[in-house]
Amino acid sequence: MRPIHLPALAALLLFTHMAAADAGITRAPWGVTPDGRHISLYTLSNAKGMQVQISTYSGTIVSIRVPDRSGTMRDVLMGYPDLASYLKDDAGGHGAHYGETIGRYANRIAGARFVLEGKTYDLTTANNATFQIHGGPGNLATHAWAAASRDGAEPRLQLTVKSPDGDQGFPGNVTVRITYTLMRDNALKIDFRAATDAPTVINLTNHAYFNLKGEGDVAGTRIQLFADRYTPKDPATGSPSGEIRGVAGTPYDFTSPRMLGDGLAAMAAAAPAGRIRPPGYDMNMIVNGEPGRLRIAARATEPSTGRVLEVWTTQPGFQFYTPPPPRDPIFLQRGFSAPPAFCIEAEHYPDSPNHPDFPTTEITPDTPLHEVTVFRFGTDAKPMPPLQ
Repeated sequence: MRPIHLPALAALLLFTHMAAADAGITRAPWGVTPDGRHISLYTLSNAKGMQVQISTYSGTIVSIRVPDRSGTMRDVLMGYPDLASYLKDDAGGHGAHYGETIGRYANRIAGARFVLEGKTYDLTTANNATFQIHGGPGNLATHAWAAASRDGAEPRLQLTVKSPDGDQGFPGNVTVRITYTLMRDNALKIDFRAATDAPTVINLTNHAYFNLKGEGDVAGTRIQLFADRYTPKDPATGSPSGEIRGVAGTPYDFTSPRMLGDGLAAMAAAAPAGRIRPPGYDMNMIVNGEPGRLRIAARATEPSTGRVLEVWTTQPGFQFYTPPPPRDPIFLQRGFSAPPAFCIEAEHYPDSPNHPDFPTTEITPDTPLHEVTVFRFGTDAKPMPPLQ
């Protein structure tokens, strides 16, 4: 890898105009955090023209550029163009986490506490919440990660961060290592690993927001979820009730391809009377098949561009989420409208430490975490072969 030294704007222009055949990885400075941490922006490219940008702040996937059916390249992520915007979004602990790495524990832990090996652990919360979400106000999304890269036809970026014992209330000194590999076949593989020196719980995911048009809304995107069941929420807490239900006959049934806008209309029709804003999706779905085995979780097809996204994962579930209408001028200037994006956040179930019958999120010195998620892109002009 040959470091390059360009300001942030020039780096983004370079990313936009790089030759499609130039496979490899480059690095550019991307700014400095208020506490003096220097952040880099890495660009991974393959020979087919796909390009991915990843920041050492949070391991954020900043952009993913892939071709449509006519070969036109477009960024298909909803995200910010600069570090300052991510820092502002994360301030206060209630940001949207666009493309960020979420941990130590993605999603909610009810009551902001759990019991492990007979000991109760109280967790930090943001804004006096009665639950912890996404690991608390000093979560891994706010860290600068150490980077190591490998050039080549399938460029690789490895990011590492250490979380000390007691961080946000969690036990154990934990080392998290995430490896991003841009494959030859237009797939981004994300390999999550975590090791600890004491028993603890952990749940890692990437919070990418997808729009396969690169602008506008995703109401016409056809979604298929390979999830026949979900974990309904307790209305009083917003956390799983512990029940597992089938999706048949509910707005969560995407077992056959269905326009996202139709599903959102069904959600609105089922909402309690008098609700001010129609609800979007925000539910843990259970991936069909055996956890620990790489299998397909979701497929999204955008009819207007022909772009197709498949999400494959070893995780037991994923959070299916649609954000509210965009208000930030950055997104409005990019042309996003409601609903602006969708998320398939492959992870363990929310509040698993408080539900012994859910797949465990406990790791120990002898049983580290290892999960894999793959974002795989293609077009409707050529069906994608099964993932090997």
